[in-house]
Amino acid sequence: MSKHAAVLDLKAHLSSTRISSYWSDFKLLISMTKPKIVISIALTALIGFVLHPSFLSFPVWTSLILVISVVLGTAGGAVLNHYLERETDKLMERTKERPLPSGKLTLPAQSALWFGIILTMLGVSLCYAFLGVASAVCLFLGAFAYVVIYTMWLKPRSVWNVPIGGIAGSFAVLVGSNVGALNVTSESIFFALVLFFWSPAHFWNFAIYRRDDYAKAGIPFLPETVGINRTNCWIAVHTIAVILSSMGLAIWGNPGWLYGTIALASGSVFLFFNICNILHPSDALSKKNFIYSLIYLTTLFFGVIVDFYYQLFWG
Repeated sequence: MSKHAAVLDLKAHLSSTRISSYWSDFKLLISMTKPKIVISIALTALIGFVLHPSFLSFPVWTSLILVISVVLGTAGGAVLNHYLERETDKLMERTKERPLPSGKLTLPAQSALWFGIILTMLGVSLCYAFLGVASAVCLFLGAFAYVVIYTMWLKPRSVWNVPIGGIAGSFAVLVGSNVGALNVTSESIFFALVLFFWSPAHFWNFAIYRRDDYAKAGIPFLPETVGINRTNCWIAVHTIAVILSSMGLAIWGNPGWLYGTIALASGSVFLFFNICNILHPSDALSKKNFIYSLIYLTTLFFGVIVDFYYQLFWG
Protein backbone atom coordinates (compact mmCIF):
# COMPACT_ATOMS: atom_id res chain seq x y z
CA MET A 1 0.00 0.00 0.00
CA SER A 2 1.36 3.42 -0.98
CA LYS A 3 1.97 6.12 1.60
CA HIS A 4 -0.76 8.27 0.04
CA ALA A 5 -3.29 5.45 0.20
CA ALA A 6 -2.41 4.77 3.82
CA VAL A 7 -3.00 8.42 4.73
CA LEU A 8 -6.39 8.38 2.97
CA ASP A 9 -7.28 5.16 4.77
CA LEU A 10 -6.36 6.73 8.13
CA LYS A 11 -8.40 9.84 7.39
CA ALA A 12 -11.41 7.73 6.45
CA HIS A 13 -11.05 5.73 9.68
CA LEU A 14 -10.80 8.88 11.80
CA SER A 15 -13.79 10.42 10.04
CA SER A 16 -15.84 7.27 10.61
CA THR A 17 -14.82 7.17 14.28
CA ARG A 18 -15.74 10.83 14.72
CA ILE A 19 -19.16 10.33 13.12
CA SER A 20 -19.76 7.27 15.31
CA SER A 21 -18.82 9.28 18.42
CA TYR A 22 -21.13 12.16 17.47
CA TRP A 23 -24.00 9.74 16.81
CA SER A 24 -23.41 8.05 20.17
CA ASP A 25 -23.43 11.42 21.95
CA PHE A 26 -26.61 12.44 20.12
CA LYS A 27 -28.39 9.26 21.27
CA LEU A 28 -27.24 9.90 24.84
CA LEU A 29 -28.56 13.46 24.71
CA ILE A 30 -31.91 12.16 23.45
CA SER A 31 -32.02 9.62 26.31
CA MET A 32 -31.57 12.53 28.74
CA THR A 33 -34.89 13.99 27.57
CA LYS A 34 -36.68 11.15 29.48
CA PRO A 35 -38.86 10.21 26.46
CA LYS A 36 -41.46 8.16 28.41
CA ILE A 37 -42.13 11.01 30.84
CA VAL A 38 -42.18 13.55 28.01
CA ILE A 39 -44.80 11.53 26.12
CA SER A 40 -47.00 11.25 29.21
CA ILE A 41 -46.82 15.02 29.82
CA ALA A 42 -47.63 15.74 26.16
CA LEU A 43 -50.64 13.44 26.51
CA THR A 44 -51.65 15.38 29.64
CA ALA A 45 -51.56 18.63 27.66
CA LEU A 46 -53.62 17.00 24.92
CA ILE A 47 -56.26 15.93 27.46
CA GLY A 48 -56.32 19.54 28.69
CA PHE A 49 -56.97 20.59 25.10
CA VAL A 50 -59.79 18.06 24.71
CA LEU A 51 -61.41 19.66 27.77
CA HIS A 52 -61.24 23.07 26.05
CA PRO A 53 -64.85 24.26 25.45
CA SER A 54 -63.99 25.15 21.82
CA PHE A 55 -61.86 22.06 21.09
CA LEU A 56 -63.82 21.02 18.00
CA SER A 57 -63.51 24.47 16.42
CA PHE A 58 -59.72 24.26 16.19
CA PRO A 59 -58.03 22.76 13.09
CA VAL A 60 -56.42 19.34 13.47
CA TRP A 61 -52.90 20.73 13.16
CA THR A 62 -53.40 22.60 16.46
CA SER A 63 -53.20 19.32 18.37
CA LEU A 64 -49.98 18.42 16.53
CA ILE A 65 -48.38 21.79 17.32
CA LEU A 66 -49.46 21.43 20.94
CA VAL A 67 -47.84 18.00 21.26
CA ILE A 68 -44.61 19.08 19.54
CA SER A 69 -44.23 22.25 21.62
CA VAL A 70 -44.89 20.42 24.90
CA VAL A 71 -42.51 17.62 23.92
CA LEU A 72 -39.76 20.15 23.17
CA GLY A 73 -40.36 22.23 26.31
CA THR A 74 -40.62 19.21 28.61
CA ALA A 75 -37.63 17.47 27.03
CA GLY A 76 -35.56 20.60 27.61
CA GLY A 77 -36.51 20.62 31.28
CA ALA A 78 -35.57 16.95 31.60
CA VAL A 79 -32.12 17.54 30.09
CA LEU A 80 -31.56 20.50 32.43
CA ASN A 81 -32.55 18.24 35.32
CA HIS A 82 -29.85 15.74 34.24
CA TYR A 83 -27.30 18.54 34.03
CA LEU A 84 -28.12 20.05 37.42
CA GLU A 85 -28.17 16.68 39.21
CA ARG A 86 -25.06 15.19 37.58
CA GLU A 87 -23.07 15.18 40.83
CA THR A 88 -25.93 13.82 42.96
CA ASP A 89 -26.59 11.13 40.36
CA LYS A 90 -23.10 9.72 40.95
CA LEU A 91 -24.15 8.76 44.48
CA MET A 92 -27.19 6.64 43.58
CA GLU A 93 -27.26 3.15 42.06
CA ARG A 94 -30.29 4.00 39.94
CA THR A 95 -28.71 7.04 38.31
CA LYS A 96 -24.95 6.58 38.37
CA GLU A 97 -24.96 5.11 34.83
CA ARG A 98 -26.69 8.13 33.33
CA PRO A 99 -24.71 9.85 30.53
CA LEU A 100 -23.22 12.69 32.62
CA PRO A 101 -22.27 11.00 35.93
CA SER A 102 -20.94 7.91 34.11
CA GLY A 103 -18.86 9.95 31.66
CA LYS A 104 -20.45 8.16 28.69
CA LEU A 105 -21.18 11.51 27.07
CA THR A 106 -17.90 12.56 25.45
CA LEU A 107 -19.12 16.11 24.81
CA PRO A 108 -18.58 18.69 27.59
CA ALA A 109 -21.29 18.74 30.27
CA GLN A 110 -22.18 22.28 29.15
CA SER A 111 -23.44 20.81 25.87
CA ALA A 112 -26.29 19.22 27.85
CA LEU A 113 -26.99 22.58 29.49
CA TRP A 114 -27.29 24.35 26.14
CA PHE A 115 -29.22 21.48 24.59
CA GLY A 116 -31.78 21.74 27.39
CA ILE A 117 -32.04 25.52 27.13
CA ILE A 118 -32.46 25.40 23.33
CA LEU A 119 -35.15 22.69 23.48
CA THR A 120 -37.09 24.64 26.12
CA MET A 121 -36.84 27.88 24.13
CA LEU A 122 -37.95 26.14 20.94
CA GLY A 123 -40.96 24.62 22.69
CA VAL A 124 -42.08 27.89 24.29
CA SER A 125 -41.46 29.85 21.07
CA LEU A 126 -43.45 27.38 18.96
CA CYS A 127 -46.25 27.48 21.52
CA TYR A 128 -46.27 31.30 21.49
CA ALA A 129 -46.25 31.53 17.69
CA PHE A 130 -49.09 29.08 17.02
CA LEU A 131 -51.07 28.55 20.24
CA GLY A 132 -50.98 31.96 21.91
CA VAL A 133 -49.46 33.79 24.84
CA ALA A 134 -51.45 32.00 27.56
CA SER A 135 -50.33 28.51 26.51
CA ALA A 136 -46.73 29.66 26.07
CA VAL A 137 -46.68 31.22 29.54
CA CYS A 138 -48.07 28.00 31.06
CA LEU A 139 -45.44 25.92 29.25
CA PHE A 140 -42.67 28.22 30.46
CA LEU A 141 -44.00 28.19 34.03
CA GLY A 142 -44.15 24.39 33.98
CA ALA A 143 -40.51 24.18 32.92
CA PHE A 144 -39.54 26.84 35.46
CA ALA A 145 -41.37 25.00 38.25
CA TYR A 146 -39.62 21.73 37.41
CA VAL A 147 -36.11 23.04 36.81
CA VAL A 148 -35.82 25.96 39.23
CA ILE A 149 -38.40 25.46 41.98
CA TYR A 150 -38.20 21.65 42.21
CA THR A 151 -34.74 20.60 40.98
CA MET A 152 -32.61 23.54 42.09
CA TRP A 153 -34.43 24.78 45.19
CA LEU A 154 -36.78 22.32 46.89
CA LYS A 155 -35.47 18.84 46.05
CA PRO A 156 -32.17 19.10 47.95
CA ARG A 157 -33.65 21.15 50.82
CA SER A 158 -37.27 20.42 51.70
CA VAL A 159 -39.29 17.34 52.57
CA TRP A 160 -42.21 18.94 50.72
CA ASN A 161 -40.26 19.05 47.45
CA VAL A 162 -42.58 16.58 45.70
CA PRO A 163 -45.97 18.15 46.60
CA ILE A 164 -44.88 21.65 45.63
CA GLY A 165 -42.90 20.39 42.64
CA GLY A 166 -46.08 18.65 41.46
CA ILE A 167 -47.32 21.99 40.18
CA ALA A 168 -45.08 21.43 37.15
CA GLY A 169 -47.35 18.62 35.95
CA SER A 170 -50.45 20.73 36.51
CA PHE A 171 -49.16 23.35 34.07
CA ALA A 172 -49.25 20.74 31.28
CA VAL A 173 -53.05 20.60 31.58
CA LEU A 174 -53.19 24.40 31.48
CA VAL A 175 -51.06 24.55 28.32
CA GLY A 176 -53.77 22.58 26.51
CA SER A 177 -56.77 24.26 28.10
CA ASN A 178 -55.48 27.77 27.32
CA VAL A 179 -54.86 27.30 23.60
CA GLY A 180 -55.88 30.44 21.73
CA ALA A 181 -56.49 32.63 24.77
CA LEU A 182 -56.62 32.60 28.56
CA ASN A 183 -59.36 30.12 29.39
CA VAL A 184 -59.91 29.27 33.06
CA THR A 185 -62.65 26.66 33.36
CA SER A 186 -63.79 24.22 36.03
CA GLU A 187 -62.51 21.38 33.81
CA SER A 188 -58.98 22.78 33.62
CA ILE A 189 -58.88 23.58 37.35
CA PHE A 190 -60.07 20.14 38.47
CA PHE A 191 -57.79 18.25 36.10
CA ALA A 192 -54.84 20.41 37.12
CA LEU A 193 -55.67 19.51 40.74
CA VAL A 194 -55.73 15.82 39.77
CA LEU A 195 -52.15 16.10 38.48
CA PHE A 196 -51.07 18.18 41.47
CA PHE A 197 -52.28 15.66 44.06
CA TRP A 198 -51.37 12.62 41.94
CA SER A 199 -47.65 13.47 41.82
CA PRO A 200 -46.96 12.86 45.55
CA ALA A 201 -49.25 9.80 45.65
CA HIS A 202 -47.28 8.43 42.71
CA PHE A 203 -43.72 9.39 43.55
CA TRP A 204 -43.66 8.76 47.31
CA ASN A 205 -44.35 5.08 46.62
CA PHE A 206 -41.25 5.07 44.43
CA ALA A 207 -39.29 6.92 47.11
CA ILE A 208 -40.23 4.26 49.69
CA TYR A 209 -38.67 1.32 47.88
CA ARG A 210 -35.76 3.46 46.67
CA ARG A 211 -35.23 5.19 50.03
CA ASP A 212 -31.70 3.82 50.58
CA ASP A 213 -30.59 5.28 47.26
CA TYR A 214 -31.96 8.72 48.09
CA ALA A 215 -30.50 8.56 51.60
CA LYS A 216 -27.02 8.08 50.09
CA ALA A 217 -27.50 11.25 48.08
CA GLY A 218 -28.84 13.17 51.08
CA ILE A 219 -32.13 14.03 49.36
CA PRO A 220 -34.83 14.71 52.01
CA PHE A 221 -37.74 12.76 50.56
CA LEU A 222 -40.62 12.00 52.92
CA PRO A 223 -39.96 8.26 53.64
CA GLU A 224 -36.44 8.93 54.88
CA THR A 225 -37.56 11.93 56.93
CA VAL A 226 -40.81 10.84 58.64
CA GLY A 227 -40.72 7.07 58.15
CA ILE A 228 -42.62 4.64 55.95
CA ASN A 229 -45.84 4.42 57.99
CA ARG A 230 -46.43 8.17 58.06
CA THR A 231 -45.49 8.43 54.39
CA ASN A 232 -48.12 5.82 53.51
CA CYS A 233 -50.69 7.88 55.42
CA TRP A 234 -49.73 11.00 53.47
CA ILE A 235 -49.98 9.00 50.24
CA ALA A 236 -53.52 7.98 51.21
CA VAL A 237 -54.42 11.62 51.95
CA HIS A 238 -53.21 12.69 48.52
CA THR A 239 -54.96 9.74 46.88
CA ILE A 240 -58.27 10.82 48.43
CA ALA A 241 -57.60 14.37 47.16
CA VAL A 242 -56.94 12.96 43.68
CA ILE A 243 -60.21 11.00 43.72
CA LEU A 244 -62.21 14.02 44.93
CA SER A 245 -60.62 16.22 42.23
CA SER A 246 -61.34 13.62 39.54
CA MET A 247 -64.98 13.39 40.67
CA GLY A 248 -65.19 17.19 40.79
CA LEU A 249 -64.36 17.13 37.09
CA ALA A 250 -67.34 14.81 36.50
CA ILE A 251 -69.76 16.75 38.72
CA TRP A 252 -68.91 20.35 37.81
CA GLY A 253 -67.10 19.85 34.52
CA ASN A 254 -68.06 18.71 31.04
CA PRO A 255 -67.21 14.97 31.27
CA GLY A 256 -70.32 13.03 32.22
CA TRP A 257 -71.41 9.80 33.85
CA LEU A 258 -69.20 7.54 31.73
CA TYR A 259 -66.01 9.34 32.78
CA GLY A 260 -67.31 9.59 36.36
CA THR A 261 -67.87 5.83 36.55
CA ILE A 262 -64.38 5.08 35.23
CA ALA A 263 -62.82 7.65 37.58
CA LEU A 264 -64.65 6.36 40.65
CA ALA A 265 -63.90 2.70 39.93
CA SER A 266 -60.20 3.20 39.18
CA GLY A 267 -59.83 5.63 42.09
CA SER A 268 -61.39 3.12 44.50
CA VAL A 269 -58.80 0.53 43.48
CA PHE A 270 -56.05 3.11 43.96
CA LEU A 271 -57.28 3.88 47.48
CA PHE A 272 -57.65 0.17 48.28
CA PHE A 273 -53.99 -0.42 47.41
CA ASN A 274 -53.03 2.53 49.61
CA ILE A 275 -55.00 1.15 52.57
CA CYS A 276 -53.31 -2.25 52.09
CA ASN A 277 -49.96 -0.50 52.23
CA ILE A 278 -50.90 1.27 55.48
CA LEU A 279 -52.03 -1.99 57.11
CA HIS A 280 -49.20 -4.16 55.76
CA PRO A 281 -46.38 -1.87 54.61
CA SER A 282 -43.73 -3.38 52.37
CA ASP A 283 -41.46 -2.36 49.52
CA ALA A 284 -43.27 -4.85 47.26
CA LEU A 285 -46.65 -3.20 47.91
CA SER A 286 -45.16 0.26 47.42
CA LYS A 287 -43.78 -0.82 44.06
CA LYS A 288 -47.17 -2.25 43.02
CA ASN A 289 -48.87 0.95 44.17
CA PHE A 290 -46.36 3.01 42.17
CA ILE A 291 -47.09 0.98 39.04
CA TYR A 292 -50.85 1.14 39.58
CA SER A 293 -50.69 4.92 39.99
CA LEU A 294 -49.48 5.10 36.38
CA ILE A 295 -52.28 2.78 35.27
CA TYR A 296 -54.76 4.90 37.21
CA LEU A 297 -53.73 8.17 35.53
CA THR A 298 -53.79 6.51 32.11
CA THR A 299 -57.28 5.23 32.90
CA LEU A 300 -58.44 8.76 33.73
CA PHE A 301 -57.07 9.98 30.38
CA PHE A 302 -58.88 7.13 28.67
CA GLY A 303 -62.07 8.04 30.55
CA VAL A 304 -61.95 11.66 29.36
CA ILE A 305 -61.45 10.61 25.72
CA VAL A 306 -64.13 7.90 25.77
CA ASP A 307 -66.65 10.22 27.46
CA PHE A 308 -65.87 13.00 24.97
CA TYR A 309 -66.61 10.80 21.95
CA TYR A 310 -69.64 9.24 23.65
CA GLN A 311 -71.15 12.69 24.17
CA LEU A 312 -70.14 13.73 20.65
CA PHE A 313 -71.88 10.83 18.88
CA TRP A 314 -74.52 9.60 21.34
CA GLY A 315 -74.89 12.28 24.01
